[in-house]
Parts: sequence; structure tokens; C-alpha cells
Amino acid sequence: MPNILLINPPPSIISNSDFRFQNVPLSLVYVGGYARKQGFSVKILDAYNGLIPPRRVIGMAEKMNPDIVGITCDATRFDNIRLIFKHLRERLPNALLVAGGSFPSFRQNDLFPWVDVIVKGEGEASFAEIAANFLGKKPLDGIKGVFLKGEAGYVYSGDRQPILDLDSYFYPAWDLVNMRHNFFFWGRKAPVATMVSSRGCPEDCAYCALPPLWGHRHRQLSAGRLLDELEHLKKTYGTREIYFKDNLFTCNKAWVTEFCEGLLKRGLKLSWSCGTGVKYVNPEILGLMKKAGCHTINFGFESGNQKILDSVDKTVTVEQNLIAAEMTRKAGINIFGFFMMGFPGETREQIEDTINLAAKISPDVVMYAMVTPFPGTRLWYSLGLDKDAKEAWAWKDYNWYKRTLSLSPVTPAELGELKHKGMQAVRTWKYWLRYVTNFTPMMLARQAWRVLWTVKIYLSPRYRWIRKDVSKGTV
Repeated sequence: MPNILLINPPPSIISNSDFRFQNVPLSLVYVGGYARKQGFSVKILDAYNGLIPPRRVIGMAEKMNPDIVGITCDATRFDNIRLIFKHLRERLPNALLVAGGSFPSFRQNDLFPWVDVIVKGEGEASFAEIAANFLGKKPLDGIKGVFLKGEAGYVYSGDRQPILDLDSYFYPAWDLVNMRHNFFFWGRKAPVATMVSSRGCPEDCAYCALPPLWGHRHRQLSAGRLLDELEHLKKTYGTREIYFKDNLFTCNKAWVTEFCEGLLKRGLKLSWSCGTGVKYVNPEILGLMKKAGCHTINFGFESGNQKILDSVDKTVTVEQNLIAAEMTRKAGINIFGFFMMGFPGETREQIEDTINLAAKISPDVVMYAMVTPFPGTRLWYSLGLDKDAKEAWAWKDYNWYKRTLSLSPVTPAELGELKHKGMQAVRTWKYWLRYVTNFTPMMLARQAWRVLWTVKIYLSPRYRWIRKDVSKGTV
């Protein structure tokens, strides 16, 4: 019997992105690894990647009978999350139920009265302290950075200082998950691993929940500690491809230089990609990254209209987007371009500006997302959504791929038309030539397999539960 069971909850829907990228639950890998380092017995139940329905998750958790159950929570899966917590409260009356993640950090009372403790923001230190106090039969009310259940709701204990020395808390428990669940279609090699090497963001984009969750101070693993972990992954799991999911991987140019030079010196010969902002690259850094194995950078260009960029505090210019794309292309690194449609008040003409920018940049991979005001973002608060206490939200539709709320005068039908037009503007003959050139037969075969896997999910009776409405509280 584990002291601690950590659950990555099952999906409420299968979106069109699920065959394109997938990764192990990094937050649980990091939280579980640090808890285990403190001497606790930990198990991770990855119901998302395993496509385990809620009723089986509940039954498996009941059979394990842990002292503490922790579940990572987000908006899209909230219907399933609430259902699991509700039944675990009945079946494991003596267990401590803990929630973490972006969603409960900003909408605590949606989980009342089933959840005992909600961890806000970074989880390693808070969760380990919760476990130590609960299992040691000590009170929890002195722990910072958590919401404790009261008689009528949750009471916040006060902010916890951010973790400044990430090295001291970085003990990822890769052995508790199935590493084959790491996949992203623009990767060049296999096996694959995903990782986050930093926290905090100095930017303050209105649509992003990361600064409210992790703060504005950018903190990063030391280059040496990260390199040690990459060596471990290669030696233990044969890892050859890494995707760094950091928001701003190149925020600290001195750190990037040390990291890339360390990769070359150690001769790891890894293929990798990362995400960053257009203000945080230059020709020298890009050239070194390319030499060290970087083949793709994910940029959030967002909009081709300066007025829209300014309205959401995206502190870049359209010209900076173009310059960064040109520098990246000259360095021989592929571009994954993210663009958004449907900002508050955005007109059709302004969306056309975004499509024109995408056509000029001509990214190797392109994604158009619908603007979604997630809980905790400044956009969420500016629209007054924090004052809406109703439980009737269609959370399973709350994602980047579907228009959840009408924020702009452009109709849903027009947005769909414009999204299609945007894809066609990028997918020219040059795009397909680069696609064929960049993607190896192995990569194309893996992508085809993922498409077939997704079709199977949609058609197989075994996975019919994903398509059912679980919000009625049945399992």
C-alpha cells in the first residue's frame, strides 16, 4: 500500500491534438519524485495516457487504499476530476484528498466539499510538507501556499515563497510512469522524453495563467543538473529526443550558452526542441543551439495586428516576430508557429492581419488556437468570469481548439472559415517541400500510427465513456 497515490485524471474528450503530442504527467513526476526523496512510498496512476475510465480509476484507488490521494487538475478534465473526487470521498473516508494545478488554484470552491487541501502553484515543497504533517498526525494549518477546507469553503494559508533553488527539488520519478507515452510529431528521433527546466515568466500576457501560478521571477535548473538528468535519461531509457516545455527556454542567454556548450562537451548527441519568445533569441544563440542539436523552436507569435498585441500586453511588435523568424530560419532551425484568433473585440480584418503574418513567416508547423479565458488569467478576471459561481460550465469544451465564449464580433462560423484560410495560407508548395525534407520515414510512420490510434479511440466501444457526458455524476 503506497503512502501516496498521485492521479493524472482521464480525458473528458479526445481533441484533434491528441494524436500530435502527448507526454507523461510532469507535475506528478516532479512532485512524486520529491515526496519519494523525503521517504514516502509513492505511486502514479496515469489514467490520461492509459485511457482509464473514471469508474476504473475510482476502483483502482480504492483497492490501493492510500493514505493520501493527489490529483492534478485542469479545466478541460474537470468533469471527470470532480466525479473521481466525489466517489473517493465516499470510498476512502480516512484518506486525505489533495488537488493541485492551475484550475483549483483559482476555482477552489468547485471542489467543495470533497477535497481536503488544494495546493496553489508549485507543489513539491507544499505537498511534501502536507504528507509529513498528515502522516505524522500534525496540523496542516501552518503550511503556506495551500487552501484548507473549512465549514463553508476553503481558507487560504497565505503565499509560499517560490522555489529559488530548483536543483534541490528536482528528483523526477521517471520510473513511476510509462515513458513510451511521450510523443510529439515534429520530433526527429525516438525514444522521446519531455521536460520542464524552468519556472516563472517575466512577461504578463493577459491570456496566460503561468505568471499568476508560478510568479514573474524566472528560475531555472542549473545547466549542470539538467545535463546530468539528460545523461540519466539516455543511459536508463535510451532517450534520443527531448522536448523542453518551458515557456521561455532562452530567457537567460548565459544559461543557454552554458547548456549548449555542455551538451557538446559531453557528446550526448541529443535531438531537441523548445519553446521561447521572439525577444529572447539572437543569431549567436540560435547558431549555438543548432550546433547542440536543436531542430525546432516553438514561438507564440499570436497576432499580426499591433493593436491586438498591445491589448493583451504581448510586449512585442509585429516586426520583432518577423525578425526572430528570419533569424531562426537562417540558423537552420525549424519554426513551430502559434497564432490565436478571437481576442476580445478582434475584427475580421485584424484576424486577416494574423493570417498574412503567418504566410510571411511560413512556419514549418502551424497552429491556430481560439482565445480562451482560462481561470486565473487576467483575461478571465477582466471579463468578470471570476464572479460566476455557477457549476454549469461546459469544462470539457474549455480548450484552445473550440470557441467557448464569444469575445469578438466574428461569428464561430467565420472563425472556422478564417482558421481554414490561415492553414491554407501557410501550406504552400514550399511548406510541403520542407515537410517532406524534414520528416524522416520513421517520423511519418509514427505520425500515421498515432492517427490510426486516434481513429480507434473514436470508433471503439471500449472507449465510448470518453464521448459520454460525465457531468451527471454517474460512473
